[in-house]
Amino acid sequence: MVGSLFYCKKTKLNDMKSYSFIFTLGLLVLSLFSCDNNEEDKVTKPWNPGPLTEYSITPINGGATISYTIPNDPDIIYVMAEYERNGRSFTEKSSVHKNSLTIEGFHKQNSVNATLYKVNKFEQRSEPLTVEFEPLESLISIAQNSLEMITGFGGIIASWDNPRATELGVRLMVEDEEEGNQLVTKDMYFSAVEDDLHPFRGFEAVETKFALAFEDKWGNISDTITFITTPFFETMVPKPYADFRSSVPYDNT
Repeated sequence: MVGSLFYCKKTKLNDMKSYSFIFTLGLLVLSLFSCDNNEEDKVTKPWNPGPLTEYSITPINGGATISYTIPNDPDIIYVMAEYERNGRSFTEKSSVHKNSLTIEGFHKQNSVNATLYKVNKFEQRSEPLTVEFEPLESLISIAQNSLEMITGFGGIIASWDNPRATELGVRLMVEDEEEGNQLVTKDMYFSAVEDDLHPFRGFEAVETKFALAFEDKWGNISDTITFITTPFFETMVPKPYADFRSSVPYDNT
Protein backbone atom coordinates (compact mmCIF):
# COMPACT_ATOMS: atom_id res chain seq x y z
CA MET A 1 0.00 0.00 0.00
CA VAL A 2 2.85 2.35 0.88
CA GLY A 3 4.65 1.40 -2.31
CA SER A 4 1.53 2.09 -4.28
CA LEU A 5 1.17 5.57 -2.80
CA PHE A 6 4.84 6.29 -3.44
CA TYR A 7 4.45 5.19 -7.04
CA CYS A 8 1.40 7.44 -7.51
CA LYS A 9 3.12 10.46 -6.03
CA LYS A 10 6.21 9.84 -8.17
CA THR A 11 4.06 9.50 -11.29
CA LYS A 12 2.21 12.72 -10.53
CA LEU A 13 5.52 14.51 -9.91
CA ASN A 14 6.91 13.30 -13.25
CA ASP A 15 3.71 14.38 -15.01
CA MET A 16 3.96 17.85 -13.46
CA LYS A 17 7.59 18.11 -14.63
CA SER A 18 6.59 17.05 -18.13
CA TYR A 19 3.75 19.59 -18.21
CA SER A 20 6.15 22.29 -16.94
CA PHE A 21 8.73 21.44 -19.62
CA ILE A 22 6.12 21.46 -22.39
CA PHE A 23 4.73 24.78 -21.12
CA THR A 24 8.22 26.37 -21.00
CA LEU A 25 9.04 25.06 -24.47
CA GLY A 26 5.77 26.47 -25.80
CA LEU A 27 6.55 29.90 -24.33
CA LEU A 28 10.02 29.81 -25.90
CA VAL A 29 8.62 28.95 -29.35
CA LEU A 30 6.03 31.72 -29.07
CA SER A 31 8.73 34.15 -27.98
CA LEU A 32 10.95 33.27 -30.95
CA PHE A 33 8.00 33.51 -33.32
CA SER A 34 7.12 36.88 -31.83
CA CYS A 35 10.73 38.10 -32.29
CA ASP A 36 10.73 36.92 -35.90
CA ASN A 37 7.49 38.77 -36.52
CA ASN A 38 8.94 41.90 -34.91
CA GLU A 39 12.03 41.69 -37.13
CA GLU A 40 9.85 41.19 -40.20
CA ASP A 41 7.72 44.15 -39.17
CA LYS A 42 10.83 46.30 -38.86
CA VAL A 43 12.07 45.24 -42.30
CA THR A 44 8.73 45.69 -44.04
CA LYS A 45 7.85 48.84 -42.16
CA PRO A 46 8.61 51.90 -44.33
CA TRP A 47 11.74 53.75 -43.23
CA ASN A 48 11.94 57.02 -45.06
CA PRO A 49 13.42 59.80 -42.95
CA GLY A 50 14.34 63.08 -44.53
CA PRO A 51 17.53 63.56 -46.56
CA LEU A 52 20.83 64.86 -45.26
CA THR A 53 20.42 68.55 -44.54
CA GLU A 54 23.71 69.87 -43.15
CA TYR A 55 26.51 69.37 -45.68
CA SER A 56 29.36 71.14 -47.45
CA ILE A 57 31.31 70.38 -50.63
CA THR A 58 35.06 70.84 -51.09
CA PRO A 59 36.29 70.36 -54.71
CA ILE A 60 39.53 68.42 -55.12
CA ASN A 61 41.61 67.40 -58.14
CA GLY A 62 39.31 65.24 -60.24
CA GLY A 63 36.51 65.11 -57.66
CA ALA A 64 35.14 66.45 -54.39
CA THR A 65 34.85 65.67 -50.68
CA ILE A 66 31.33 65.98 -49.24
CA SER A 67 31.14 66.58 -45.47
CA TYR A 68 27.87 66.22 -43.59
CA THR A 69 26.24 65.83 -40.17
CA ILE A 70 24.75 62.40 -39.48
CA PRO A 71 21.50 62.59 -37.48
CA ASN A 72 21.23 60.78 -34.15
CA ASP A 73 19.54 57.63 -35.46
CA PRO A 74 20.90 54.25 -34.23
CA ASP A 75 19.53 52.47 -37.31
CA ILE A 76 21.77 54.36 -39.77
CA ILE A 77 24.91 52.38 -40.66
CA TYR A 78 26.35 54.28 -43.65
CA VAL A 79 25.92 57.08 -46.17
CA MET A 80 25.92 56.22 -49.88
CA ALA A 81 26.50 58.31 -53.00
CA GLU A 82 25.48 57.35 -56.53
CA TYR A 83 26.95 59.13 -59.57
CA GLU A 84 28.10 58.67 -63.16
CA ARG A 85 31.62 58.86 -64.52
CA ASN A 86 32.49 58.42 -68.19
CA GLY A 87 28.97 57.14 -68.88
CA ARG A 88 29.05 54.44 -66.18
CA SER A 89 27.28 54.35 -62.79
CA PHE A 90 29.32 54.17 -59.58
CA THR A 91 28.60 53.96 -55.85
CA GLU A 92 30.62 55.18 -52.88
CA LYS A 93 29.85 54.30 -49.25
CA SER A 94 31.05 55.82 -45.98
CA SER A 95 30.51 54.42 -42.48
CA VAL A 96 28.68 56.37 -39.77
CA HIS A 97 32.04 56.57 -38.00
CA LYS A 98 33.05 59.16 -40.61
CA ASN A 99 31.31 62.40 -41.51
CA SER A 100 32.59 62.72 -45.07
CA LEU A 101 32.62 60.92 -48.39
CA THR A 102 35.01 61.43 -51.34
CA ILE A 103 34.09 61.12 -55.01
CA GLU A 104 36.97 61.21 -57.49
CA GLY A 105 38.32 59.91 -60.79
CA PHE A 106 37.02 62.60 -63.14
CA HIS A 107 39.19 63.83 -66.01
CA LYS A 108 37.30 66.06 -68.45
CA GLN A 109 33.92 66.72 -66.86
CA ASN A 110 32.93 70.25 -65.90
CA SER A 111 29.92 69.46 -63.68
CA VAL A 112 29.08 66.35 -61.65
CA ASN A 113 25.73 65.39 -60.10
CA ALA A 114 25.62 62.95 -57.18
CA THR A 115 22.73 61.58 -55.12
CA LEU A 116 23.28 60.87 -51.42
CA TYR A 117 21.27 58.55 -49.17
CA LYS A 118 21.30 57.51 -45.53
CA VAL A 119 21.03 53.71 -45.30
CA ASN A 120 19.85 51.71 -42.27
CA LYS A 121 20.77 48.21 -41.08
CA PHE A 122 17.98 46.72 -43.22
CA GLU A 123 19.49 48.33 -46.36
CA GLN A 124 16.60 50.79 -46.62
CA ARG A 125 17.39 54.21 -48.08
CA SER A 126 16.34 57.61 -46.87
CA GLU A 127 14.99 60.34 -49.09
CA PRO A 128 17.64 61.43 -51.64
CA LEU A 129 19.81 64.51 -51.56
CA THR A 130 21.13 65.64 -54.97
CA VAL A 131 24.30 67.74 -55.02
CA GLU A 132 26.34 69.28 -57.84
CA PHE A 133 30.02 70.23 -57.95
CA GLU A 134 32.84 71.05 -60.37
CA PRO A 135 36.07 69.08 -59.82
CA LEU A 136 39.42 70.82 -59.89
CA GLU A 137 41.91 70.00 -62.66
CA SER A 138 42.46 66.24 -62.90
CA LEU A 139 45.75 64.72 -61.79
CA ILE A 140 46.68 63.29 -65.19
CA SER A 141 45.96 66.70 -66.72
CA ILE A 142 48.37 68.28 -64.20
CA ALA A 143 50.98 65.62 -65.04
CA GLN A 144 50.51 66.19 -68.77
CA ASN A 145 50.73 70.00 -68.54
CA SER A 146 53.83 69.86 -66.33
CA LEU A 147 55.62 67.21 -68.42
CA GLU A 148 59.16 68.04 -69.54
CA MET A 149 61.28 65.81 -71.78
CA ILE A 150 64.99 66.26 -72.48
CA THR A 151 67.57 64.24 -74.37
CA GLY A 152 69.35 61.59 -72.31
CA PHE A 153 71.87 58.80 -72.74
CA GLY A 154 70.23 56.06 -74.78
CA GLY A 155 66.84 57.77 -74.72
CA ILE A 156 65.06 60.62 -72.95
CA ILE A 157 64.55 61.89 -69.41
CA ALA A 158 60.99 62.85 -68.42
CA SER A 159 59.78 64.79 -65.37
CA TRP A 160 56.26 65.74 -64.20
CA ASP A 161 54.19 66.86 -61.20
CA ASN A 162 51.79 64.66 -59.26
CA PRO A 163 50.61 66.86 -56.33
CA ARG A 164 48.49 64.20 -54.60
CA ALA A 165 51.00 61.37 -55.16
CA THR A 166 48.34 59.19 -56.75
CA GLU A 167 49.18 56.07 -58.77
CA LEU A 168 50.00 56.96 -62.37
CA GLY A 169 51.03 54.85 -65.32
CA VAL A 170 53.44 56.50 -67.77
CA ARG A 171 53.38 54.92 -71.22
CA LEU A 172 56.39 55.46 -73.48
CA MET A 173 55.74 55.04 -77.20
CA VAL A 174 58.10 55.24 -80.16
CA GLU A 175 57.38 55.69 -83.86
CA ASP A 176 58.09 52.37 -85.56
CA GLU A 177 58.81 52.22 -89.32
CA GLU A 178 57.98 48.50 -89.46
CA GLU A 179 54.51 49.34 -88.12
CA GLY A 180 53.88 52.02 -90.74
CA ASN A 181 55.29 54.84 -88.58
CA GLN A 182 52.69 54.10 -85.91
CA LEU A 183 53.42 54.79 -82.24
CA VAL A 184 54.23 51.51 -80.51
CA THR A 185 54.47 51.02 -76.74
CA LYS A 186 58.05 50.36 -75.65
CA ASP A 187 57.87 50.84 -71.88
CA MET A 188 55.34 51.24 -69.06
CA TYR A 189 56.47 52.97 -65.89
CA PHE A 190 54.37 53.25 -62.71
CA SER A 191 54.83 56.05 -60.22
CA ALA A 192 53.24 57.49 -57.07
CA VAL A 193 55.79 60.24 -56.43
CA GLU A 194 54.86 63.93 -56.15
CA ASP A 195 57.70 65.22 -58.35
CA ASP A 196 59.08 62.35 -60.40
CA LEU A 197 61.97 62.19 -62.87
CA HIS A 198 62.56 59.03 -64.88
CA PRO A 199 64.97 58.07 -67.70
CA PHE A 200 63.70 55.91 -70.55
CA ARG A 201 66.75 54.21 -72.08
CA GLY A 202 67.90 51.48 -74.43
CA PHE A 203 67.59 53.33 -77.76
CA GLU A 204 70.08 53.95 -80.55
CA ALA A 205 71.70 57.34 -81.13
CA VAL A 206 69.49 58.12 -84.13
CA GLU A 207 66.71 60.65 -84.52
CA THR A 208 63.62 59.15 -82.89
CA LYS A 209 60.06 60.31 -82.28
CA PHE A 210 59.18 59.61 -78.64
CA ALA A 211 55.72 60.01 -77.12
CA LEU A 212 54.41 59.89 -73.54
CA ALA A 213 50.87 59.51 -72.16
CA PHE A 214 49.60 59.29 -68.58
CA GLU A 215 46.98 56.86 -67.27
CA ASP A 216 45.31 56.78 -63.85
CA LYS A 217 43.66 54.03 -61.76
CA TRP A 218 40.19 55.14 -62.87
CA GLY A 219 40.89 54.39 -66.55
CA ASN A 220 41.47 57.97 -67.70
CA ILE A 221 44.14 58.62 -70.34
CA SER A 222 45.82 61.94 -71.07
CA ASP A 223 46.62 63.37 -74.47
CA THR A 224 49.84 62.11 -76.05
CA ILE A 225 52.86 64.42 -75.96
CA THR A 226 55.60 63.85 -78.58
CA PHE A 227 59.30 64.72 -78.50
CA ILE A 228 61.71 64.25 -81.42
CA THR A 229 65.40 63.98 -80.51
CA THR A 230 68.59 62.00 -81.05
CA PRO A 231 69.61 60.20 -77.85
CA PHE A 232 73.21 60.51 -76.66
CA PHE A 233 75.33 57.49 -77.53
CA GLU A 234 75.38 54.86 -74.79
CA THR A 235 76.88 51.39 -74.66
CA MET A 236 77.35 48.61 -72.15
CA VAL A 237 80.81 48.02 -70.65
CA PRO A 238 81.96 44.57 -71.89
CA LYS A 239 82.45 41.75 -69.37
CA PRO A 240 84.40 40.81 -67.33
CA TYR A 241 84.15 44.02 -65.30
CA ALA A 242 87.48 45.02 -63.78
CA ASP A 243 87.64 45.91 -60.09
CA PHE A 244 90.55 48.23 -59.27
CA ARG A 245 89.45 49.03 -55.72
CA SER A 246 92.11 46.75 -54.21
CA SER A 247 94.84 48.96 -55.70
CA VAL A 248 93.49 52.13 -54.10
CA PRO A 249 95.36 52.82 -50.81
CA TYR A 250 93.25 52.66 -47.63
CA ASP A 251 90.11 51.83 -49.61
CA ASN A 252 87.62 49.44 -48.02
CA THR A 253 87.05 46.67 -50.54
